[in-house]
Order: sequence, then structure tokens, then C-alpha cells
Amino acid sequence: MFRSIYFLFIYKMISRVVIAISVLFVIAVIVVIIAMNRRSNQESFAFTNHKNLKIGPFIVKPKSNNRRGKPDQTSQKLYVYNPSIAYDKNGEIVGVSRLTGKIASECSYYSDSDFTKNDIIDQEISQYKKEYNKDLSTVIIWRLNQLPKFTVVPLFSSKNICENNEFLETSQGVEDPRLFTFNGELYIYGHFRGYLGECTHSPIILKVSEPFNMKNILKLQTPNMRYIEKNWMPFEYNRELYFIYDIFPHIILKCNTRTGNCEPVYETNNTIYHPLTKKHVGGGAPPVIIYIKNVAYFLTLSHTRENTPVITRKNFFYVFRSYPPFDIVMIGPEFNIMEDYRAIEFGSGLLMSKDGKNVIISAGISDCYSVISEYPLKEVLADMSHVGMLDRSL
Repeated sequence: MFRSIYFLFIYKMISRVVIAISVLFVIAVIVVIIAMNRRSNQESFAFTNHKNLKIGPFIVKPKSNNRRGKPDQTSQKLYVYNPSIAYDKNGEIVGVSRLTGKIASECSYYSDSDFTKNDIIDQEISQYKKEYNKDLSTVIIWRLNQLPKFTVVPLFSSKNICENNEFLETSQGVEDPRLFTFNGELYIYGHFRGYLGECTHSPIILKVSEPFNMKNILKLQTPNMRYIEKNWMPFEYNRELYFIYDIFPHIILKCNTRTGNCEPVYETNNTIYHPLTKKHVGGGAPPVIIYIKNVAYFLTLSHTRENTPVITRKNFFYVFRSYPPFDIVMIGPEFNIMEDYRAIEFGSGLLMSKDGKNVIISAGISDCYSVISEYPLKEVLADMSHVGMLDRSL
């Protein structure tokens, strides 16, 4: 009897020790996973792989009798930022950027000696009334291997300025252009603010073909349009043009490239429990095709926005299906593009490297200059969390 009690006591002690060890093991595993996740979030995107896009900034000097050629107090400073990139038919990277005097209050990147004169810019700005110069936005197009050479895309002229009360104190021109490929041709998408048949804030597209002709601008419209429409993200499916209109929920438009009419065709909302849905989010870069275990998906880059205490934009990747209903399947965390993080980091361009292993981002920093960065696709995907119904391939 005593032997039975003894063995029972030993059994209970061993059981407790095993349970304690198991609990400690589970806790250790959880701690390791958390540490690995933290490490992953910190190290997934190396900060040493970005380089500045050498375009601008520029200075426009008013015509005067100043023989010294030095800028006076009325000189206009113009900045280049929010670049978007694509491959041309030769496989070279081509890009579009926003050129404007409108910058964020935190822009302190340049010193006065960094501003240069440029005859092309002078010709562009001289067509406008002086009081509009600062707030006008123009689009430039360039090739990465030919920088700092560029061309101004004539999407806006003095005839497009709206002078009614509604537009007097707002930026005009074409803002934040995106470059995308449709049916094998390059197109520019932008946000037009000014006169285009009427005073309007509207999305537009234009085929990239020189000489550019404003008559070829196609104004896009969708039912129940908001007063200001911006940051749609274009992509192609079955040789037809689609746009991501909203992210949470994921609303997809299908656009008629003859009439400009865009209809909402799909809406999915399988991300309602993701923490990013609680933030203001907006579109960023046109999606690109990636392959996960030989299955095609779209990868895109979007941004979050917070207005207090200062305007802050961060970026995040997400993956959605490459076929209807184009629902989101994975979302990544917010990340910093710059090591010394800036309040405004706006990813506006996205490409895959030619070997499909790396993600290339072009971004505007602080609303005053631009960078281009490259990240391993494997690490981008490793940081993502699954949402919704998952494919077996993921």
C-alpha cells in the first residue's frame, strides 16, 4: 500500500514537472516567435538600398534687370517628387514625376545652392500668370539611364486655369502622375485640377506617345463620384482596364477606354478585422504581377495617412488575386522607406526586377525629392499576414 502511494506521489510529481516544462517550452516558443517577428519587421527592408533620383530642384527667376543673375526674393522654387515607374518596350525603366512649387512644411532637404536653372522649366512656367506659379503642378517624363534629362508632358496650359472662387486658393494642374502599361502601351494616369470642359477635380489617362496632345486626354468618371477623386490604381485584366478605387473594402472599377466611363464591378470585404482598416488608407502604386508557387497574384503598394500631430504617410504592401473578384489575400505591415524616417514617404511606383526576385519602389520623400529602392520579394511576402479565404498555393 505504501509502495502504491509512493509511486502515485512520484507519478504526480513527474506529471507536474512535465506540465511545467511544457508550459515553459510553449512560453519560450512564443517569445522566440515574437522576437523573430520583431526582428523581421525591423530587418525585412534594408535601408541601404535606396538612391536618390537626380531630378531638380529648379529655380525660376523672374525677368528683371538683375545682371548678376542671382535669384531675388520673388524667385520661384520648384520641386520634383512622387515618381512612378514602368518598363518600356526595350525593358528600360521610364518614369513620370510631379513638378510643383507646392511642398510639405517639413521639406528641408535642399539648400539654396542645390537649385538650378533649366530652360525647359522656364518655358513651361512662363506661360502662366505669376500668381499661379507656386501652386501649379506639371508632369515630367524621364528615363532612368538618362537622368537628369527629362521632358515636360503638356497636360495643362494657361487655358486650363479656373478662376472661379472654388479654385482660386487651391493647386491646379495635374498632380501625382502614375505610369502603367495597358495592352502593351505606356499610359499616364493623373489627377486633373482645373478646366477640362468644366472646372473639375478628375482622374485622367493619356497614352504616352510623342508629340503629346491634350486633345487625347481621357477624363474618367464613375457613378457617385466624390468631389475630389485621387489615387486610383490601374491594372489590366483580359486586355481591359481596371482600377482599385478603394482598399477597405476592396472596390474595383472597370473602365471603358473610349468613353471614360468606369463602373464598380467587384467589392470584397474580407479584411474587416485587420488593424490597418482602422486607419485612413489611400492608393499608391499601380499593381504588378508576382508568382507564388507558380500562381499569379497582384502585388501593390498603398499608404496610410494620419493628420495629427503632423501629416504622416507610411506605406504597406498587399497581395490580391489576379482574377475576379480581385479580393485581398495578404497584407503587410507599415514600413519606413528611409532609415531616418520622414513624416511623408509616399510610394508611387512599383516594379518587379527582371528576374522576379526583387521589388523596386519609387517614392516621394517629404514632398520635395525622390528615391528609388529595391527589396527582396521573399522578405516582403514573409512579413505579410493572411486574410480571407486562402489558396492552397499560399
